[in-house]
Amino acid sequence: AREAWKERIARLRLHRQLKVANQDGTFQRLKELWCPQEAHLDFLERCMDSIPDFISLVYRHPAIDALFDAAGIHMYLTLEQLEPLFTRWEGEDAPQDIEGRVAFATYLAMCVEDNHALVHALKLRDRAWIPNGEGTQCRPSALYWPNPIVKMVLGEQPALFPDPTLSYTVLTQLQESLSFRQSDEVTLEDVLKQIPSGEPAPRDLLEWLEKSLLQKQLTPQEVREHLLTFPCFLDEDGLLRPARELLRGEAYMLFGRWRGVWPLAAEYPKLAASLKLPTTPKAHDIQTYLHDVAHYIKETDAAALLREEPELFEQLIRCLEALVELDAPPLRGAFPLPCVSQEGARVLVVFPAEGVAIVPPEHDDIDTSDVAYWVSVEGELRAALTAYLERCGVDVLQKEAPVEDVAPETPDVQKLPEKVESSDRGERRRAKRAADKLDTPAPLQHKKAKEKRKRPRPAAQIKPLTKGKESPEPSRKAPRKPDRLPQKPKKTSLPSTKKAQKGQHTQKQQETSEGSWWDRLWDRFRGEDGGSESTSLQDNRADAQSKRKKDDSRPIHAPRREMPSWSSSSSGRRDTSDYTPQRHDSWFRHQSAIQPQLEGARSWIMDHQRTPEFGFAFAPSSLPTPWMYASMMIGDSFERRSQKWRSALSKAEWATSEGEEGRHSVLMRGRIPKGENLLPMPLFGRLLEVEAPEHDRLVEGRHMLPVLIAREDADVRYKVALGQTPVFEPQPITDSFPKGLLLSTVPDRELPLEVHLFLDELVSREQSPVENAYAVRAFIKEHYRYDPSYLEDPEVAQWLRKVTRGQANQHVAALHAGRDAQALGRGVCYELNALACELLRRVGVPAAVSSGWTMDRGQLAQPDHMWAMALLPSDMGLRWLPIDASTTRQGRPLHAARRADGPWRIPPSEAPHSTPAPPAMPSTPASTVSIDRTKAHILGELLNATEHLAAMTRTPKEEDVWRQRWQEILAEPALAEALLQWLLERRSE
Repeated sequence: AREAWKERIARLRLHRQLKVANQDGTFQRLKELWCPQEAHLDFLERCMDSIPDFISLVYRHPAIDALFDAAGIHMYLTLEQLEPLFTRWEGEDAPQDIEGRVAFATYLAMCVEDNHALVHALKLRDRAWIPNGEGTQCRPSALYWPNPIVKMVLGEQPALFPDPTLSYTVLTQLQESLSFRQSDEVTLEDVLKQIPSGEPAPRDLLEWLEKSLLQKQLTPQEVREHLLTFPCFLDEDGLLRPARELLRGEAYMLFGRWRGVWPLAAEYPKLAASLKLPTTPKAHDIQTYLHDVAHYIKETDAAALLREEPELFEQLIRCLEALVELDAPPLRGAFPLPCVSQEGARVLVVFPAEGVAIVPPEHDDIDTSDVAYWVSVEGELRAALTAYLERCGVDVLQKEAPVEDVAPETPDVQKLPEKVESSDRGERRRAKRAADKLDTPAPLQHKKAKEKRKRPRPAAQIKPLTKGKESPEPSRKAPRKPDRLPQKPKKTSLPSTKKAQKGQHTQKQQETSEGSWWDRLWDRFRGEDGGSESTSLQDNRADAQSKRKKDDSRPIHAPRREMPSWSSSSSGRRDTSDYTPQRHDSWFRHQSAIQPQLEGARSWIMDHQRTPEFGFAFAPSSLPTPWMYASMMIGDSFERRSQKWRSALSKAEWATSEGEEGRHSVLMRGRIPKGENLLPMPLFGRLLEVEAPEHDRLVEGRHMLPVLIAREDADVRYKVALGQTPVFEPQPITDSFPKGLLLSTVPDRELPLEVHLFLDELVSREQSPVENAYAVRAFIKEHYRYDPSYLEDPEVAQWLRKVTRGQANQHVAALHAGRDAQALGRGVCYELNALACELLRRVGVPAAVSSGWTMDRGQLAQPDHMWAMALLPSDMGLRWLPIDASTTRQGRPLHAARRADGPWRIPPSEAPHSTPAPPAMPSTPASTVSIDRTKAHILGELLNATEHLAAMTRTPKEEDVWRQRWQEILAEPALAEALLQWLLERRSE
């Protein structure tokens, strides 16, 4: 057709004879004009002082455009016209008009899409012409193209990305022709900048680190250098720690609160290996820990530390014993020694120090008046530990031998060295070495001689009595090790560090001697009342955390002081008394996935008490279903490893209306932050108008949702028409849809038997998809309870994370972890509707989950609700129907807490005068599926017995087959009678 048009144009000489109107209405010859698209003119007006004459927009029609194209009328500026325009907007002399820069770059990118030869003709890869998010012009190779992976890893860093207008307007294919940076070029420094101080590294970042290490884009040494001292990992107790304080296995008996277990080590094995996280502490790990304790004592106060953490005394002893068992090299540098003072009090001394010595096991009654502190060494390893500490430089007291015992006629005896009256440790050690050559003990004398006396036992070893009773006299008998303690590990095995758990002890324990410090240690583990000095570990931990203060002044990559994460000088546990305020400017950003909620619930309630910085008021203040639901994102694909829902299968048309605009509308008024902002839209709504600052730009985002790009924080007003809602019909699904919307996210074994019975009964009824969808919602509302406990209590959230670790869908597992006699499970909208999506898929209804806002409270700010979506047949084709299992009986969505209202309001004079009535929706089925919980209990016992028999006979597990067979037997009396008869016959044989 184009060639035919060319022939006609040449034959009729239209180039010379045909005249058309230009933009001013003046008629000109066709060859003197050009034909830009209407959307391009807006950009040209912002970056050009005068646009060349072009064909009037009144001629815009597909057939006429074909005529102009055949006539050779160009639709873009020519290379000769672009070159001076490029020169104007390039370099230091370019106008400081950010809007003009963005408009020029966007239009030039559109020209490149049409003619890729411009890339080489204008040398676009080497020239700085693309403005970043801050308005600075950069070369394309200096910026990342904002694909989901890069945005997920780098977060909100405008300087690293092109201006949002460019990325939303220009086709994605342009990123390759202009050589933008890709995800494999992301640097670790850029990634770490997005982690807020005092916050853990998000899962997206951990996944990127694991993937980059596997693909060798990062080296283990590089990762270790950046993360070894950077506190961005949460241990299993919810404390924020650097990598140097993490282990893969439990070692509380050695390290206490100074080290923690990283629960995600199994999920990210390459990252854990790169960080050199030990499964079982090695000699190097123990020595590093001892140096950390010594450094902390120097920075603070040993006495205060021992009062705050009394169990540290025994932990240090166990660490020294472990070094002996591991045949570790001697300790070098400063390290702590658990000692006893002359007054019998426990003290921690940082060695090297004056006046510290060891009493050898063969001389327990030796005179200790010459030393200020002696090292507390007891137990089976006393001799070996004494020898090890001597190799570390600690003096060993020697018993003075009587001179008369030496025969004067012995020719080999030389003159004894004189007593060294000096406090200098070097002189004393040289005297000792001189005596060792003679195999004769050298007498050591302190500068300040004290009255000779035998070494007393420390009073701190006596088990404190309850208040009001007298304390017994200090025991002078060495405490024996009770049988209830773990046996001494073999060399290099350290079983106590693997099996010993915090606060655990066996019931078959024997009582130890009354004055034993082991008694006191285990009393603290049990949390028994022992007076003011026997506070439980939990209380000590809470006291330590309450004193914690933040130190955000250091740069990200600067080495941190070697302080324990629980101490008052470091980050520690983030509880309700010390939380990091959430960033409100991310509420209207497009999300790459629906994140798991169990890991981010710590400060949620506290932040809800703050007045929102951004948000909207709307009128009418409450909309009926389905307009009530405004989706930010529809998650249709579940990732088990990251526990996220991503959008990969949904079509934009499933959330739009094909009918005419209704007579009702919604007025929105509020404030948005700088950057990209997704405007909340009621389901099946259409945007009518937007009032925003002049330089802000409206573009079409993903799934046809409007995105407003704001240059600064701005007040916005917009209006939405409520479109006609689809009429959902009770008929089977005949249209094609992605089969991924039927994939299960939970294995059968992780669902209660009551749920399986419900699903079997529902499938047997052969109802329509819309009836099954409502039956699923009714079942969940009847048998489950809405309970926001884990959002309100961080300890509950921590417990749920532990008990659900390793489950396929942790939120569904957390829901059933709250089972009791009244309900099959407890949770909030996330858990209840994740289960609803799972059950919908199991009964053949394509389903997804959606997160966003509910328009039922007059205002909206943070997207704080999640609901299930069922894809059902309607008069408009396949359309989404919200299936919210977390609503009241009247259909109002349940929320854990209501956020304080923002300052924005809608004047009554501007509010719509009519409120829409609820549209015609499918009627709820008259009968619901009832579940016999007694039958479910019986079936569960039978399945347990069957599983036991299968394990005995090594038969493969087939839970579905077993459940089906047992259900048939329980439903058919004849089958049950036959089974009983068979059992009786086998017994008689």
